Amino acid sequence: GANSFVVLQGTFNTTARVNLQSGQTLMGSGTITVTTDSGRTLSVALPGATIASSGGNTAAVGMATNSTLNGLTITNTQTTNALSAGVQATGTVTGATITNNTITVTNTRNTADGISLVSNTGTSITVTNNTISATISGSSIGSAIALQANQPTIKVSGNTLNATDNTAGGNNNYSVSLINNTISSGSTGNKSSSGTCSTSGTITGSIGFTNGTTCP
Repeated sequence: GANSFVVLQGTFNTTARVNLQSGQTLMGSGTITVTTDSGRTLSVALPGATIASSGGNTAAVGMATNSTLNGLTITNTQTTNALSAGVQATGTVTGATITNNTITVTNTRNTADGISLVSNTGTSITVTNNTISATISGSSIGSAIALQANQPTIKVSGNTLNATDNTAGGNNNYSVSLINNTISSGSTGNKSSSGTCSTSGTITGSIGFTNGTTCP
């Protein structure tokens, strides 16, 4: 529920979106500190977890205001004529954090988004230290986009962002696609070996990469 801390282990296969609640943390791998009944403090290493989605026209995981997604492997594989995304934040979602995840999205028919942030009034969304891959192949008519951000205020740092087009038609592939964004300071240290930067509208600030380039 809201403001809870949830630890996942194992693999969860789903055709529906996993929706976080307001203030909720969903964690896979990493280290947490627990206190026993006797008052002793222990550090516990978590083994990790996978959310594997094959649902059409949806994201594997949906963020909520002040929610955190940490240390998960997230896949979304789409073979029908539908959009697909790994993680999505929409509407008025504010203060969400997406960190330390491996996100892989593949679509053979339409657009593949690794992370999709589409907000009307949402602000302060943080995307840090993730490995994000989006791939289109087969007869896809869409684009591969590792990080798509439409309107929100975002901080993007330390991510690996790759978008790959394996179609015969030569579709678009973007490591970052920005529309009317404010980019917070500290958005540096990102890497990309495939995909370009796409911008539209008014962009304030920029996302920096380790090779010295920025978007925009």
